[in-house]
Amino acid sequence: MINAQKQIYKDCKRFMAVPAMLIALEALLSNALLVYIANTLGKFADSVFQLNYNYGLKNLYIMIICLLLSIIIVPFIGLFGNLLMFKNSLVHDIAIMNKFFNKKYRNATDIGMGEIQHRLDNDAVDLRVYWVLLTAKYIAIPLTTCYLLFSAVGISVLYTLVVFILAAIKLIVPVIFRKRLANYDKQTRKYKTTFRDFEMSIIQKPYIIKLFRLKNPFIKRLNNLFTSYYSKVGCQSVKYTRLVDEGMVLLDKLCLVLVVLVGTILLAKGSITGGAIAIMVGFYAVFGTILNDISYIIRITPILKNIVERMTWFYTDIENTSGIKIVDISKITAVNLSFSYDKATVLQNVSFNVAGKNKTAICGVNGCGKSTLTKILCGLLKNYSGSIKINNIELSKISVTSLRKLIAYVPQNIYLFEGTIKDNIRLGNLQASDKEIEKIMNELAINHLANRTITANQNELSGGEKQRVAIARAILKNAKLLIMDEPNNNLDKEGQQWLKDFIKSYNAPLVFVSHDSLQELADSFIKI
Repeated sequence: MINAQKQIYKDCKRFMAVPAMLIALEALLSNALLVYIANTLGKFADSVFQLNYNYGLKNLYIMIICLLLSIIIVPFIGLFGNLLMFKNSLVHDIAIMNKFFNKKYRNATDIGMGEIQHRLDNDAVDLRVYWVLLTAKYIAIPLTTCYLLFSAVGISVLYTLVVFILAAIKLIVPVIFRKRLANYDKQTRKYKTTFRDFEMSIIQKPYIIKLFRLKNPFIKRLNNLFTSYYSKVGCQSVKYTRLVDEGMVLLDKLCLVLVVLVGTILLAKGSITGGAIAIMVGFYAVFGTILNDISYIIRITPILKNIVERMTWFYTDIENTSGIKIVDISKITAVNLSFSYDKATVLQNVSFNVAGKNKTAICGVNGCGKSTLTKILCGLLKNYSGSIKINNIELSKISVTSLRKLIAYVPQNIYLFEGTIKDNIRLGNLQASDKEIEKIMNELAINHLANRTITANQNELSGGEKQRVAIARAILKNAKLLIMDEPNNNLDKEGQQWLKDFIKSYNAPLVFVSHDSLQELADSFIKI
């Protein structure tokens, strides 16, 4: 996990270093101009007290120029940094998504869709924003502080020390509450991901809610989830966040009054000029900005650690794609092949031999491990026991990347992506021409569906039509081995006859799962 966290920070640096530098430059220039304006304001005040109007006007012009710079030029630097951050965020999102694609099959499905979506959307955004702002503040704070102290000490060491201490008092509040607020943030993110998971389960099958009259129970469950979160975390989080904010504002006002009061005392003693008070009031604002930034670092650093800890899920359990590359599948043999899900054995001591252009049927009762075997053949499930070899090479030693290039897979539950039917079929082979796609669609009698659009609800096609589209997508790949899991699912009588004709005419290695009349079309069998 430590290596994963290091990689997360490394990726942030790779994509967000330049935006962070630009935002740091904006903060640095803004604070430097404020210090210079405060200095100039003090000189202007002294010139007015001394009735030196020419010198006063000169300082007034300087202040106007500095204000224009801070209003016009400096924000453009920040704007450019934000635009670059947005652009690089898109690339960073793709990098995180690639991590997800590279996870091991079983680990990629061990948390709900809603939680994955929340981590990809909310956590990834917060990760970037917090990292950029923290990095910018780490750069800007020491440089601004050095320039500010250099300018302030020249006026009065004592007054500078007093102002700094008064500004630093505001740090007491965030230091006291930082751990509590970080814990609330962690609990809030956990609640939001749980809520999103539950929402996804409702949105995906809304007709089930209607058919079984589950609306009220689901609403009650959502309400209970929110009530539990609100009573234990939400209410407390709002209360303490408000307490921190109000405490900071109150201390800021109190300390500003004390800055003026101390300045008045020093002026009465002749230690400083009247302009020095104006300067120190301006410096106090810059000190406040610096210490607010330090307060932000104190509060956000543990929250960033929480987010990084959540994001490590994308960076761990990465699938090993190295191994022996193969270019063909001529023979598959298994000896005492077994597989278990969390100590529950679903496949036990299976042996078989598949060779040539045979059509092989995987047979067995429900729950005996037929679908599990197809996932092993595709390299999705790897922690098997016994032996399974392709071309006399143990499957675990073969590069899964080269293996999957040679296999086309039609799953038991068909999923189509948003877009046209033709677009969905093209995913089988992005280099295929329109003529190749149209030929396959004609052969499978689905050419009339080419321009039909699939939406998120997946209700545009019948089960049989989806099956044909999935098979067309698999065939377009021109794979060395076609694997179909329960291909006659959702097919009517006409569709089943079409499937039989397809299997009979298919002139390439084929492995299919079946426990019905399709078995009579097989040349060999794997009995489980």
